[in-house]
Amino acid sequence: MAGRPGVSAMTAQDVTSGFADLHLHQFANLAFGGKVLWGQPSGNPAAVLRPCREMHGPHGITDLVGNVGRVMATGARWTALLGHDTGGYPGFRGWPAWDDFTHQAVHEQWLKRAVDGGLRLAVVTAVHNEVLCRLSRRSTSTCDDMDVVDLQIGAAHDMEAHIDTVCGGPGTGWYRIVRSPAQAREVIASGRLAVVLGVEVDNVFGGRPGSRMSPAQLTATVEKYYQAGVRHIIPLHLSDNAFGGAAFALPLQWSRNNRVLSAANPLLSLPVYRMRTESRSGAGYRYRGGNCNVRGLTSAGRRLVEELMDRGMIIDVDHMSARTRADVLDMAAAAHYPVVASHTEFLELSRPELRSERQLQPSEVELIRKTGGAVAPLVRQSTMNVAAADQGTLLTFLRAHRYNLARAGTEWSAFGSDFNGFAGLPRPGRLPPGGLAYPFPNPLGGGPVHRSTIGEVTFDINHDGVAHVGMLPDFLAALDAAGLSAAEMAPLMRSAAGYVELWDKAERRA
Repeated sequence: MAGRPGVSAMTAQDVTSGFADLHLHQFANLAFGGKVLWGQPSGNPAAVLRPCREMHGPHGITDLVGNVGRVMATGARWTALLGHDTGGYPGFRGWPAWDDFTHQAVHEQWLKRAVDGGLRLAVVTAVHNEVLCRLSRRSTSTCDDMDVVDLQIGAAHDMEAHIDTVCGGPGTGWYRIVRSPAQAREVIASGRLAVVLGVEVDNVFGGRPGSRMSPAQLTATVEKYYQAGVRHIIPLHLSDNAFGGAAFALPLQWSRNNRVLSAANPLLSLPVYRMRTESRSGAGYRYRGGNCNVRGLTSAGRRLVEELMDRGMIIDVDHMSARTRADVLDMAAAAHYPVVASHTEFLELSRPELRSERQLQPSEVELIRKTGGAVAPLVRQSTMNVAAADQGTLLTFLRAHRYNLARAGTEWSAFGSDFNGFAGLPRPGRLPPGGLAYPFPNPLGGGPVHRSTIGEVTFDINHDGVAHVGMLPDFLAALDAAGLSAAEMAPLMRSAAGYVELWDKAERRA
């Protein structure tokens, strides 16, 4: 049966800016000791996307992160622990895939396809985890968070220079690191990709728990990364740091003061994340007895927020404890300063037993919008309370997007893919009979969009789900095929310009 033609909604008026992805990790191959995520983001695919056996072992049996992640995050059968097909270029048997966590999904060829299909702004976030680095057979010389951030920032600038060389010389490439809203507007208007550099690590700016960084040291450190081009900061990640408390929402976290919660963790012997908790079930939280981190924003955290505001940098409230997020939102509201949640889920939409402080309360969504900020749902809504047949499909994002629009009443809305993170991506299925028909119209004009091809393989969202960054145009077209209206699509297709407007507000408040 022929599929429904895609993206009719995208031809609506006022959708010329293109869409934005507010959360992806292009250079995660340099993180976690360099021995977790296989594949480089640029270069000849035959070389940089070759079979992963040398890192992940025969049939991927030593890829513990990817194999365990596939079981835990996607509900796959335990047989996933037995490994995966290691075949990379040219046949790509086994990866990239919607349920893959440990292979490059943001190669330049795929990213260029996304740009050709309407992607105009991406927040490329340097990511790392020191615990995972120490546990891996690392090839990097350091596990320090900010040392690895430096590697990834350098790689982003190298990527820009590489694309320039391919395209004809300095300034000619389609991959442009932007340092101001004015630069971003110019890049977007020229049909290229505006790249905003961000940071997401546990000990951001060296702010380890218990560290005593002087105000002068903090100012100098923030300024160093501002000068390096960083503009988007996630102050908290998986653990508490000197600036505040992280959300109590993961199996690798347990309570210092609650023996029941601690005993429930099967990984007590690992040096992972301990935090003090309190029950807040009255606020709607249900995860592990409704427990939440007791820690809020510290005095050093308040100085950090002020430093970021002074420079007009984007403050991202994801991964914060409820108390830390409340403190940051109070500061943002008082200063009329916009903040962002770049890859979030919603408490009201989640399964009761999974409702944690990692998700946004309805009041928090509204408060973020009142500051002039933005909420971007995670592309794969893994905790959503839906029928089993819909779990993990793009229909969960469709529902989250509609909730976000209804709750926030905004003119634009982005998403966060978390490519090369450990969140998973929308799986195939649950589209109307026939699925998305290829080729589909390009949302920003030009020729039609055909299936993604590389080497000997062709990717089709109807069968492969969202396998790599190049399938973001297919993702939006599939949303249209699934019933997203023109009025609901338009905010997504205005999101690149919307993020720049938010950034402009932040700079004006600086």
